[in-house]
Parts: sequence; C-alpha cells; structure tokens
Amino acid sequence: MSLKLRRGTNTQRLSITPAEGELIYTTDTKKLYIGDGTTAGGTAVNFSNPFPDILELTNNTASTSKTTGSLILAGGLGVAGSIYSTASYDNKGEVRLLPINTQTTSYTLVATDHGKCVDTTAGVTVPASIFSAGQIISVFNNSASAITLTTSAVTAYKAGTDTAVTSLSLAARGIATILFISATVVVISGNIT
Repeated sequence: MSLKLRRGTNTQRLSITPAEGELIYTTDTKKLYIGDGTTAGGTAVNFSNPFPDILELTNNTASTSKTTGSLILAGGLGVAGSIYSTASYDNKGEVRLLPINTQTTSYTLVATDHGKCVDTTAGVTVPASIFSAGQIISVFNNSASAITLTTSAVTAYKAGTDTAVTSLSLAARGIATILFISATVVVISGNIT
C-alpha cells in the first residue's frame, strides 16, 4: 500500500491554494509544500528546519560590529554545536573586557561603575544603596602613594576578617575588588590594609 500526494510541476502548484494540511510534491523541483488553506501554492517544507516556529540562522558573514547581524531573543536559546565569535557583548559592553573609568580627583562610585575598573590617583568613596547584591567594582590606584577607600556609608569587611571597617588604605599601584553582598554590605579584597 502506498501513500500518494498531490503532485505536479511548480507552475501548477502556484495556481492552486491547497487545503490546510494538504501536501503537494513538485515533480520538477523535487520539493514538498504544505497547505494552510489561504496561501497560494502552500508553504515549502524545509527539512533542515521543518518547524517554522523555530528560528534557524545560517550566516557565515563575519562582522566586527556589535550590531550588524545581532540577534535578540526573548526566551531561551538552545544550541547544537558550538558558538564562535571574535567578541561577545552584553548590556555593559564587550564581555571579558574590563572597561576603565579614569578619575584624577576624589571620587564617589556611581551605579554605572558596576562591572568596571576605576583607575584613579585619589581617594574613592563607596556609597550605600547604589549597588545590588553580586555587583563588582575594581579600583586601581594609579599613583606612587597609597590612597583611601572610604566605606563609612556601608558595612565593609576586609576579605578574610570579621571586623567591619570604615576606611582602607589601597597600596601604590594596588588593586582592590569590591563585592556587594547587598546594597549596604561589601567585601573588599586586594592590596589593602
């Protein structure tokens, strides 16, 4: 017993509107189409992507732009195989590139410093209720003498200790990492005393 589909040439297919679910095989192009009851000729069945609600991208064009060829997805992304890129971006900029915020006078951290390194030659103040749990900021003392990290507005702990501090000294050419445990509690590690 065999199953036979409606068949004909591609030109013949284009002259009809197949019923919903009706399959048409074109004898000249060797392609399969499925009808929806409204589209003339039906819609091609793509065997590399037979489910039209699933997006398949095939584009081998290289681009150094973070917007050219961008794909924005709402929901999840499943990948079979590998993803390759010369650079990856998120809403903070290039991933694995630490943006630098250069300051030459006393500076109070601001929300946009999250995920950055503040390169400074003067003291830095860590404010309360600006950052959220899990946010990280690095501070680099780009001077030949120690600078002060003022932490009096937050509960600050030097990593590895159990004593809250209100200020710390960041060594010359030293770096400190500030990890926010909450909006008002931080842990600071690095070249600090």
